[in-house]
Amino acid sequence: MRLLRAALLRLAALFGRTRRDRELATELDSHLQLLIDDNLRAGMTPGEARRQALARFGGIDAVTESYRDRRGVPLIETTLQDARYALRTLRTNPLATAIGIVVMALGIGANTAVFSVVHAVLLNPLPYANPDRIVTLTYGLGASERARQVSLPDFRDWKTQSTLFEAMAHYSSSRGSAMTGQVAEYAGIATVGNGFFEVFAAQPAAGRLFAADDARQGGAAVISDHYARQQFGDPAAALGKNMRVLNRPFAIVGVLPPSFDFPAANDIWILDFADRSTAPRRGNNFLAVARMRPNSSQEQAQAEMTAISARLEQQYPDTNRNFRVRVTPLQREMVGDVRSMLYLLLGAVALVLLIACATMATLLLAKATARAPEMAVRAALGASRSRMVKQLLVEAGVQALAAGTLGVLIAVWGTHALVALAPADVPRLGEVEINGRVLLFTAAVSMLVSLLFGLPPALQASRANVSDPLRQGSTRVSGGSRTREMLVIAEMALAVILVITGALLVRSVIALQRTPLGFHPENVVVMRASARPSGSDWKDSRAYFEGVLTDLARLPGVIAAGAMMGPPGRVSSESGYWIDQMPKQSPLHSAKAAVMNVIAPGSFAALGVPILQGRDFEQSDRLDRPRVVIVNEALARSAFPGREAIGRVIIAGFDSSDPMTIVGVVGDVRQYGPAREPQPEIFMPYQQHFYNGATLHVLVRTSGDPSAMGAAVARVSRERSPEVSIRVSTMEALLAEGVATPTFRAWLLSLFAGVALCLAMAGVYGVMAYVAGQRSKEIGVRMALGATPRSVLWLMLGRGLTLTSIGLAVGVGGALASSRLLSGMLFQVTARDASTYIVVAIALGALSLLATFVPAHRATKIDPLRVLRQE
Repeated sequence: MRLLRAALLRLAALFGRTRRDRELATELDSHLQLLIDDNLRAGMTPGEARRQALARFGGIDAVTESYRDRRGVPLIETTLQDARYALRTLRTNPLATAIGIVVMALGIGANTAVFSVVHAVLLNPLPYANPDRIVTLTYGLGASERARQVSLPDFRDWKTQSTLFEAMAHYSSSRGSAMTGQVAEYAGIATVGNGFFEVFAAQPAAGRLFAADDARQGGAAVISDHYARQQFGDPAAALGKNMRVLNRPFAIVGVLPPSFDFPAANDIWILDFADRSTAPRRGNNFLAVARMRPNSSQEQAQAEMTAISARLEQQYPDTNRNFRVRVTPLQREMVGDVRSMLYLLLGAVALVLLIACATMATLLLAKATARAPEMAVRAALGASRSRMVKQLLVEAGVQALAAGTLGVLIAVWGTHALVALAPADVPRLGEVEINGRVLLFTAAVSMLVSLLFGLPPALQASRANVSDPLRQGSTRVSGGSRTREMLVIAEMALAVILVITGALLVRSVIALQRTPLGFHPENVVVMRASARPSGSDWKDSRAYFEGVLTDLARLPGVIAAGAMMGPPGRVSSESGYWIDQMPKQSPLHSAKAAVMNVIAPGSFAALGVPILQGRDFEQSDRLDRPRVVIVNEALARSAFPGREAIGRVIIAGFDSSDPMTIVGVVGDVRQYGPAREPQPEIFMPYQQHFYNGATLHVLVRTSGDPSAMGAAVARVSRERSPEVSIRVSTMEALLAEGVATPTFRAWLLSLFAGVALCLAMAGVYGVMAYVAGQRSKEIGVRMALGATPRSVLWLMLGRGLTLTSIGLAVGVGGALASSRLLSGMLFQVTARDASTYIVVAIALGALSLLATFVPAHRATKIDPLRVLRQE
């Protein structure tokens, strides 16, 4: 080995391009021999002395590779050489290499998992022919306000007068009763108008779609591929089968392909069989979709629909005043508010990746400084700066490749976790997968990562002075300290932004959960039941609910039982109302808006809503008795300020214009969830409004576990009528669905913030540990001259606290600058809440102090005599 080393050094000196090269090579040979002699005097064996001396300056590998570089080897071959050398280098410290790969894999995996969701939901085109031509048509009531549902007369006018659409259709969607066997079940049912499937250019997977005769004869149904396989085992086997939908007979004529999913999670499509010829223009009960012609644009379609809505406003001023039609791409409409949440999460994981890159760059800078003698060997033997940068970037690329491979495995698990935990209102979750585009994104991220954490150390190492490492008898060569400190500041700043954002969102979720709802959801079982009759006779529907409520009241452990059309969080209708009488001129513009609810006696007791004045509904409040209503406190306060509400008359634009007398006032309930204030609400007895009481949510307050009571509630319904579809849950579960999106957003972002914080603290610790090692000689001299451990400790802490303070200041400034992005996601807390900023700054400052204290305290244990003897 010694002869080989000497031969290589002589060759390097012989082929040196300049006299300086040859002089440095000769000096290197002499210096290596001096190191060997020093090691022998230190008691090492000859073999160990040679190995230690060679390792100090990169060993034979560095000399060999540098010499090969001088020969003009092709780029591909040199790259392969660099990769092999990188593998040998990384194997010398397997623990540090493994930690670095895992850190980067977490960042890459998290980004890949979130991007897979973003790609499926936001970026991937809808699975329809020319999806960019499919739009939704909604009412635009103002600059930002809009109403999704439209009236059928308006829709007919749009369809007749427009010229830029080749297909247009109305539809409505709900969960309703479907029966293919002996027991009814809930299914997603879309009632659609003619031309619905033409809008999507859909083709059946089996059978056919709706024909012209189906609108006249009725009784035709098209089902989804999932529903066909669930009920019949095979799509082809479903054709021609009979089923009952909404308690009406239908024959299955077609099955759609698995890719067709509109409306989302729908099972059955039926033609609109009701007589809509007399539908009121103010009845906004439908949604509308359309397909633009090939040569038309969204801007042209919007201009045409604006002109049509202006004509309708002049023609029907009472119902269409200030109504404008909005033309929105279907994909944008489907995504809705989910877009901002996904982009927020994608930005959060991008910051995590940047922090991971900064942490790795910090550690590699320290490693590059320790490898300065090796770089000196390469430079002495003629290696150019670009060649050394390339070698170090290849090493970073090898690590990034390993991290990317591991990151894909983490992303597969993370994607499944995100889909499982995501709220139900995130569309197209079934399309989320790790596909070719996602893998291409992972490869691009891995390449970017290798540059981000590999380039600063490579540039720093290649900038080292050639002669200094050869002449100094130490590997502790300073360099790159400013770069390392800037990276630590960047890590801290990014972590502060993430932690503050996560803290604000968590506080918002906690405020949502603590907001008084106006009722008590604990121990309440909720059973949604649809008892729609097959014809116009509603006696069976009323008898079913009366019988079920009577049977439930007799069950052991039941405190109260009731039913309502729209329980809290499930509001199903809004309309206008008038006091005393409806005006004859422009009644819609004089109406005040209120939530309309149809309920059964005992509902307020089941929910724990207090009756403030008057009485509850009674079984005697039937269709043959005077019509009565109960209002909430918000309506009584706004409609009758300082006056008695009991006995006053209300007319509601709900299902009739008959006057109704107020018999009670109840406490306010947050109908739309904790994020919105209680709205005026009118309660009507279901016996007097049986058409709207066909689908009710049965409410049962129990003294025990509501989950255990759920089976008994379902059994009572099945015994009364197996043809009534039911779905049993608890009130707490229903309310949890209402805050699922902010909860998911807050806790996931908090998880990313926690990872970022750990990485930032690791970066602070790594830099301070390196600084302590670099300044060991200085510390030894100070302590030899009388410095106390306390003064040394404060000396080290001062630098760490300076970096931390700068990082905190930059991070707080960044959080303030980006606060506007969070303003629409917070509840009862502002995006610039001072207490949150202060608490986060103090907490992160304390953690940084701890990360700085450990290496600083270790520095106080340095033996000054040993340090001076080594130097």
